[in-house]
Amino acid sequence: MRIESERIGADMVPDTAAASARTPRYEEIYRQLVGDIRDGRYPVGGKLPPELELCATFGASRHTVREAVRRLTEQGLIARRAGAGTLVLRRTKSRGFTQQISALPDLLAYVKSAQLEVLEARDIKAGAQEAGLLRCRRGQAWHRLVALKHLRGARKPVAYVLAYVHRNHPALRAVLDRRGVALHDFIEERIGERIVTVEQELSAKPIKGREAKALGVAPGYAGFVIARRYLAASGTVVLVTSTIFPFDRMRYSMSLKLA
Repeated sequence: MRIESERIGADMVPDTAAASARTPRYEEIYRQLVGDIRDGRYPVGGKLPPELELCATFGASRHTVREAVRRLTEQGLIARRAGAGTLVLRRTKSRGFTQQISALPDLLAYVKSAQLEVLEARDIKAGAQEAGLLRCRRGQAWHRLVALKHLRGARKPVAYVLAYVHRNHPALRAVLDRRGVALHDFIEERIGERIVTVEQELSAKPIKGREAKALGVAPGYAGFVIARRYLAASGTVVLVTSTIFPFDRMRYSMSLKLA
């Protein structure tokens, strides 16, 4: 949102009500909570109030409060902990993207505020390196999408994204342009099968070539890679993604509940 500056004369009063109307309610709540955390009202190591209490405090719906809390999570300020509530992790925002995982829906969802800039979309035959990622034989046909992930307010892209769609599911080729639809809902709707397993691998590698240039880092810069394979109920791998982050633009947090 960009607000043009105005010269206020003797007979000109700023329309604060109109400005407020242009700011979503969840954004106002988010900013208030950021200030409260920064000022120590909710100290590091402490907890945010429960969702219903926040709803009452701000006179807002659960959906609105959840959106504000989700943004705090993205910024690395808070994290949900099973059985412990929502903990405050830090007083100031992280420079990169924080991904908080506590359940399968968290893993399957993309960050809502992220935007994907598609650089390439074409059919390929898997080479040796891609066959290892895709768990397929060399020469198998796939559709490959290449994109940059941007976060609102960030000067440089936060990640380089590769997405591989199985040749038998061309309806998934629009996976990077889902327009707010959750990833698992999008896949299941397009292929008519449930996603039952997500295999995830975390690794590190130097960022080189086209990836380094697109991310604005020097060749050999340290990178963090998340590879995911989405398996349908039939056992078929229908989608594979590989997301490459410069090490200083990513923070990964996971909460595991012991039985």
